[in-house]
Amino acid sequence: MVETTLKPNSLLVRVPPLAHVAALALAYWPVWRWYVARTGDGSDEPLGLVALAAAICFAPRHGWLDPRCVPPLRLAAACVCTTLYLAVYDALPSLLRGVLAVCALACVLPHRGLQRDLPLFSLLLLSLPWMATLQYVLGFPLRAATAWCTAAVLSVCGISVEAHGTLLSWAGEQVLVDAPCSGIRMAWCTAVAASALGCVHGLPALRFLRLLHAAAGAVFAANVVRSLVLFLLETGHWPNPPWAHEATGLVCFGAALGSCVFIARVQAARASPLESMPPRSSASGRVALAVSALLFAVGGLAAVRPLADGHVSEVSLHAPTVVDWPSEFEGSLIERVRLHPLEERFGADFPGAFAAFTDGRRRIVFRRIDQATRKVHPAEGCLRAAGFAVRPAPARRDAESGLWAVVEAERGGHALRVREQIRSVDGSRWTDVSSWYWSALLRPDGGPWTAVTVIEPQ
Repeated sequence: MVETTLKPNSLLVRVPPLAHVAALALAYWPVWRWYVARTGDGSDEPLGLVALAAAICFAPRHGWLDPRCVPPLRLAAACVCTTLYLAVYDALPSLLRGVLAVCALACVLPHRGLQRDLPLFSLLLLSLPWMATLQYVLGFPLRAATAWCTAAVLSVCGISVEAHGTLLSWAGEQVLVDAPCSGIRMAWCTAVAASALGCVHGLPALRFLRLLHAAAGAVFAANVVRSLVLFLLETGHWPNPPWAHEATGLVCFGAALGSCVFIARVQAARASPLESMPPRSSASGRVALAVSALLFAVGGLAAVRPLADGHVSEVSLHAPTVVDWPSEFEGSLIERVRLHPLEERFGADFPGAFAAFTDGRRRIVFRRIDQATRKVHPAEGCLRAAGFAVRPAPARRDAESGLWAVVEAERGGHALRVREQIRSVDGSRWTDVSSWYWSALLRPDGGPWTAVTVIEPQ
């Protein structure tokens, strides 16, 4: 419905804000379908629902129920996001499509401007399923940085430790800074807390960015402290009771959250009313109507774009890989068995080959990888999708095959121990997909690689 109000020497045409929201909801329907599927399929942790719930709770106080019209500048920003989504639809990963969808919706929903609504925008972005992607891309660099800082602090304290990637070497022993020690989950939770605190205190954009910057530093410092304590526990410098690992993580996480709360209160106390004043809009009703019409047109094209024919399936881009699979594993003869339906789903467009074997007690899954790819998923994603509760366990070292990453899974009283390793033809070993991915990107000629997953009952 279009409302028209006549004033002297001007024509103001008002389009209800909900019309823009409905247009964008229709334009980005593939994103919402992907979001629901990704949240419920177990391949990622559904932590984004916490951020989404927080955003919904804070929305009324930010004026999202205000019936006033959206300024043309924000409508234009939504048009830019939707046009970019439409132009590079085939090339964009689903997560980046989600980012564009959230940005476009955020432009048409708030009525106070980015200066005052940035914390709420941050909650909306954090509601996307980031965790698996962040662990994949940033896991290894953050773990390597944590290991280097840990070694530096220990050396200053008189303990001669060397960092080799994510390994800490001391007196002939090696301690692995494993995937849970990347600090990504702690950083995500702290970012959600900082965004919620920004909404509570009404922090303007600059103050909120300072809060995020300080919170990131607090998280990294807490993660280094956690790595230091775990190293001292693992090497016998300190007593190592069974509850020490979990307690250390909780204390460090609590310290990071406490720092975030303190910094938010400081930033709120220093903020002045002038920082939160919304910008004035002087655009005419004719301009608003033109931008609205453009948004509806671009949104309509975006809605029908996924239905267009002629898409090339990614599966067809990879020729079938023929592999001479081994006939024995760790001294035991193995027999090939059928893949589990979940394994088939995760490997549907995998650039390589899958095969599953058993030695009568264990299930061994081999994945032949021909190129650096984001489609090599850790086993914990498949286990979560199958309904297992998964928790990390200490890494395992074998005399012949080296280090293995280990997780424990349980469902209905049935407990499994799962270990994983990625190998290359030159004998290199990786315990997680993030460190392998970076190595494969930097040395694409180092393949092919084989990912080995061993599943055995406890």
